[in-house]
Amino acid sequence: MQLPALAIRNHQFTTVLFLLLVMLGVVSFLTMPRSEDPQFDFSAAVIKVVSPGTIPMDMEKLVVDPIEAALNELEDIKNIKTNVEDGLTVIRIEFLYGTDPDDKYDEVVSSIARIRDDLPASIVALKIDKISPADVSILQLALVSDQASYSELKRHAEALEQRLERASGVKRVDVEALPELEVQIQVDQRQVNALGISLDEIFVAVQSAAQNLPGGHANGGDRRFTVRTSGDYQSLQQIEDTVVRGSQGKFIYLRDVAQIYMGETLPTYRAKLNGEKAVFVSVVQRKGSQIFRVMEGIQAQIDKYQPRIPSEIKLLTVMDQSVSVERQISGFFDSLNQGLILVAILSIIVLGFKPSLVVVSAVPLSIFIAIGWV
Repeated sequence: MQLPALAIRNHQFTTVLFLLLVMLGVVSFLTMPRSEDPQFDFSAAVIKVVSPGTIPMDMEKLVVDPIEAALNELEDIKNIKTNVEDGLTVIRIEFLYGTDPDDKYDEVVSSIARIRDDLPASIVALKIDKISPADVSILQLALVSDQASYSELKRHAEALEQRLERASGVKRVDVEALPELEVQIQVDQRQVNALGISLDEIFVAVQSAAQNLPGGHANGGDRRFTVRTSGDYQSLQQIEDTVVRGSQGKFIYLRDVAQIYMGETLPTYRAKLNGEKAVFVSVVQRKGSQIFRVMEGIQAQIDKYQPRIPSEIKLLTVMDQSVSVERQISGFFDSLNQGLILVAILSIIVLGFKPSLVVVSAVPLSIFIAIGWV
């Protein structure tokens, strides 16, 4: 009974303290992170290895065993799970809770890098991903068009990616379902046969012109310069100007015997939305940010870029987590209001009007104080 009596005797101090706690709770509620998925990290990683044409038995012997042996040298391992299929291996490693996720991910990457040269040369892809529940897309946009080429879709997707990354609270932006582009050289077989040029000769000419070779040093007075031959192609025109053969002042250029253009690599998959060709742009929220404020910044960037998209390309919203979060928060307050109404009715019936005011006001105030305390 001493604490209630002390609070009553010092009612001014009690009132101020109570109001401060309520204000702290209100501020915490307004600024607390909001997202649909829990924002916490645990130490885990997934290693994916693709080796086409390799049977599971060989994958286990040549790929899984060396990788698992390297991973077992790490500390704080909770478990390692491996799935092997034809040409594909997926290894999931999880560490004890409380370890630093970034440090453990770096250790996994270092372990795989140390044995990479010992793995089969037939491996076409080796990818290491860090598992994080917070790395979930909060927004997915789609650039949809059957008329536009993938080059044009790529240009708009990358421009949109750069703009969305400027928005506050955005961790990263991923562009998906976009085929890789490569320079393709289509040789005119009749022309090269008539000139007596082999495909190997063309290959060597292009490969030699694209090499970067150190040229040593050159002294100029008191200064010393590093000489380096840069063979990196900067445009298709430079590739077309590659000399395939030359004699007596006459040169045969690559453009004379082949067509050079940008083309798509062999696709691993194609994405469609409502039956139309699509490229997806996904936005990942930064940990500790509030989804509604992040979406405000994202929407501002989208509105600025929207006029630059041609009419044959549609920018559609595939998924928006802020809508789901808003619905869940609204559902919480609807349930809270319903509970307060029922408590008020019962309190008025049992206690009377004035005592019921104390009971009803104590519920939301206690919630805000608890939020501020946490």
